[in-house]
Amino acid sequence: MHGLQQHYVKLEENGKNRKLNELLDTLEFNQVKHLTIGPEWIAHFRQVVIFVKSVARAIELDKLLVSCNFPSISIHSLLPQEER
Repeated sequence: MHGLQQHYVKLEENGKNRKLNELLDTLEFNQVKHLTIGPEWIAHFRQVVIFVKSVARAIELDKLLVSCNFPSISIHSLLPQEER
């Protein structure tokens, strides 16, 4: 994919949340870029996808990100199929 960036940082479990918060602040993922195509404006948002190994971690990470004012949703196997 054009423009895709991957980041990997090996950390102890107790340092992961703090480092993620630092990375998200640095990456400026939520900036909006506008492109003009004819008379229409199209907004492009940078997005971040984070994979975790358990449903519990996905739920807790979603709560943490929202509490830090990052837009967040979690998608996991406990959600009904329609919501995924």
